[in-house]
Amino acid sequence: MSCSARFGTNGLRNKRQLLQWLAGSRPVAVALGVLLLLAAQPVLGDESREDPEVTPQPPVCPSWLESGERLSYKAAQLSNVKEVPLQAGGDVDLTRCATVPGLGHIAHQPDITMRFGDNDDLRTLEFLITGDCETTLLVNTADQRWRFDNGGGRADAEARVRVFEAPEGYYDIWAGTAGDETCDARLFIKTYPAGELTPDERDKQRYCPDWMEQGRSLSYITGELRQAQEHPVQPGGELDLSQCSSVPGYGFVTHAPNYTLSFRGNHAGWALELRVVSTCNAILLVNDPVRQWHFDSDSNGRLDPRLRLRRAHEGDYDIWVGQVGGGPCKARLFIQTFPSH
Repeated sequence: MSCSARFGTNGLRNKRQLLQWLAGSRPVAVALGVLLLLAAQPVLGDESREDPEVTPQPPVCPSWLESGERLSYKAAQLSNVKEVPLQAGGDVDLTRCATVPGLGHIAHQPDITMRFGDNDDLRTLEFLITGDCETTLLVNTADQRWRFDNGGGRADAEARVRVFEAPEGYYDIWAGTAGDETCDARLFIKTYPAGELTPDERDKQRYCPDWMEQGRSLSYITGELRQAQEHPVQPGGELDLSQCSSVPGYGFVTHAPNYTLSFRGNHAGWALELRVVSTCNAILLVNDPVRQWHFDSDSNGRLDPRLRLRRAHEGDYDIWVGQVGGGPCKARLFIQTFPSH
């Protein structure tokens, strides 16, 4: 007699009877009985338990693979500024995204995807944003480079990104907010002939250092800077920082940075330290990847500067080494990373 015939469909509930029957059965029947016994075991835990509801989490980083509202302009069409209304802000906190520069909140997909063409004259392409709140601007250019600006973190400043000799192709544009609110904003898009200064640039050229200029190139990943890397530098310059209202500090620096550091691989959020040892009263000015200015004059002792940027952003750092007075001076720049505590 088979096991199912002997015990019926409900017979497996009596495990003791089943085990007694198996004890006098042949090996094949035993194997079959064991399988039936295992199949009859209740699921561990509460059989009526339902799977917990999973709350979807917002994405950590924006994606240039997504598309926003479509725009298309030729370079010449943007000789006259174009204005585009949009909503600034979103649920992506840029400080949590290690692969994209910036801070504040934006949407996951771009607000605008703009096709830019016919730029044979290599015109400069400018994006500028204003809003009813403190806004930020993030752009992924046609050659897949990230650009970010927040107007220096001042509530009354305009966030601006300029792309010199702008490549043709698709530009993804995000309008962000410094906080987690959203607000109405306006995006202005314009081109300038190659070599022509914008009005804002003309005002700043006489007095202010320019982070859009390129210094001598350096490139390191976090691990390479566990041991300090040393570079010679000539402090000083023709610009008096006390005459530049948009940049902190005092002393004299050059218009272009002494060094432009490409800093990568900081997924662990280490601190980046820049310090100077000099034969004069040196100063240190840095513009970081999120376009924030940092200044120091004496933190390294002996009238020498030091800056330690905790949980340093990946991206480009423009570095100026200046001096308070004039005269001959020799200096060395040291760059090192430390675990953040």
